Amino acid sequence: MGLLDKASTQQSPRSGGLLSKAEHTGPAAQKNRPVKTAVPAGTAKKKRTETTPSADKPNTDGIIRLAAGISELSPSLEGIAELFELLKKAFSIKKGALLTRSSESEFFLPRAQTGLDITSRNRLRIPPEFLTVQSARGAWIVPSELSTIQPYLSSREFALLDEVCILPVYSESLCSGLVMILSDTYDTDKVRKLSQAEIEPVQHAIGSYFTRIKLFQLTKTPETSGGSLELERFIHKMREYQMVFTAVRFNIAPLLERLQTASPDVDLFRARKDTLRIIETLFEGSSVLVSLHSDSYLLLLATKRQQNPALLQHQVGLALQNFFSDSRTVLEFTTVPSPLPGISPKQAASELIAAG
Repeated sequence: MGLLDKASTQQSPRSGGLLSKAEHTGPAAQKNRPVKTAVPAGTAKKKRTETTPSADKPNTDGIIRLAAGISELSPSLEGIAELFELLKKAFSIKKGALLTRSSESEFFLPRAQTGLDITSRNRLRIPPEFLTVQSARGAWIVPSELSTIQPYLSSREFALLDEVCILPVYSESLCSGLVMILSDTYDTDKVRKLSQAEIEPVQHAIGSYFTRIKLFQLTKTPETSGGSLELERFIHKMREYQMVFTAVRFNIAPLLERLQTASPDVDLFRARKDTLRIIETLFEGSSVLVSLHSDSYLLLLATKRQQNPALLQHQVGLALQNFFSDSRTVLEFTTVPSPLPGISPKQAASELIAAG
């Protein structure tokens, strides 16, 4: 079945604050602000809050502590959630997201996000060409026109937007992720004061951390996933190979709940897709997964010999530890009666889904 080697895990220490709370809002801070070129009609722009000017200087020790904390994170799905918590605290992120390049597509997709409405969460799919047309200021990318970010946000969020700061993260020269900070109160002033030399330790720490995450090394999603039609085709194909079937049902809701406990901002849609992709990859095309209801799924595994569901559950549990640091991450399997050999693949697929 080809299970992956078990990954070593560590518990992550929490990092302290990075920047002071003072803000610089004088004329110099206004000079080169991006100009919004499109604002939805009928929407009032949020008024800027006036504060006392201050020479807000980044805390170099805070940068070092943040980079050290990132390097000690467990290379797991929980660790990714904890990474965003560290970044939120360090950069005082009230609205923003952590995105990574998807292995099944070229888009940068959110793994955690905070302060955004549901529409923006669904639209936040950043294509790689977005980076090539932006102007960079040091390590931070600050779009010269906010209209370039408009397709990825709801009309409401875009109307409130004053500035965007994007920190690209590189793993072996490839841009593997983005830290995106969206400002509607000019809080990004203190972030932009970090020069490239000052922010590089954090960029390097995140990039190095991404290379240790085995999830990011999964190159593709197996083609056997799908609904009743894919299940019917799979049964027909496996019967030609004279394989026997083991059918089990499982639910991933408890696993997703633990992830959300690690970070309320974790993107559950992406976490759900990742979990299913891990399970599919374990069987290398000899299985099919069908969604049932309420995060319940049917797994149909084809093998030369009948599988023991209890042993199968144990093996999958061990394999999941490659990707989750929580030792309680297990899936409980319930056996589903296999279809009789004499019935048609279409009827067999219907019976399996009904039994699940």
